[in-house]
Amino acid sequence: MQIRTESAANALSRSQRLTDINAPRFYAHSARTKMVTVIFRIKCIFKCFISSCMDSNVSITTLSAGDFSDLLKLADALFGHGYLNKSELQSYLHDPLKSGLVARTSGVIAGFLCMQTCDMDEMMSLAQGEQTWFNEQFSNNLPLGVLKTIGVSEPFKNRGIGTALTRKSIEMLGRSSRCIVSICWDQKEDTPFSRVMEKCGMKMISRVAEFWSMDSLNKNYKCHICGSPPCRCDGLIYQCMLG
Repeated sequence: MQIRTESAANALSRSQRLTDINAPRFYAHSARTKMVTVIFRIKCIFKCFISSCMDSNVSITTLSAGDFSDLLKLADALFGHGYLNKSELQSYLHDPLKSGLVARTSGVIAGFLCMQTCDMDEMMSLAQGEQTWFNEQFSNNLPLGVLKTIGVSEPFKNRGIGTALTRKSIEMLGRSSRCIVSICWDQKEDTPFSRVMEKCGMKMISRVAEFWSMDSLNKNYKCHICGSPPCRCDGLIYQCMLG
């Protein structure tokens, strides 16, 4: 029986050739490993940054009558005088299809969200002058869950409060609706709640010019940007489908 052997010199030469052949693969694998490690570390740092931005003292509770005074002041400052009134807030206490959430930081109201579940009639009343489009877009997905009004006080912005309110409301509305809709106020250069909507899985499906024009005339409220009615601000319509 013959056994194949090779000289020490040949073995060394062959070993060198194998090392040369495998080197690029080793370097490529090493570079990829380093890149993955760097990305992982960046993600960890980002998560830590977001966590540090969120106030650990934030609590979210349901709306109560005792919140009305502070919420009306906050709504006037954010949206314009008269946009939200006491009568409308009361409806979020007594109407079983409506709910309100209030976020507090160290006992101070930092933000709020009003939501409702809509049948066809309610949806048409929310649609302002866009009834035809709303009917075509959403009539097959009733009841519709609507994030109607959301606001965060200026000193408490960028702390994750708007995101926490939105996620909680989607969870609540999702118990009876598979289609969730929000109409965001387009503030042109800065529309922070668009980022919140996208972070919570919602996508913009339409922009409606001067969406609140008739509403501002009917309620006679002064838009924070436009001043006296009519309001000329556009509405950005966001949607997400659940399950």
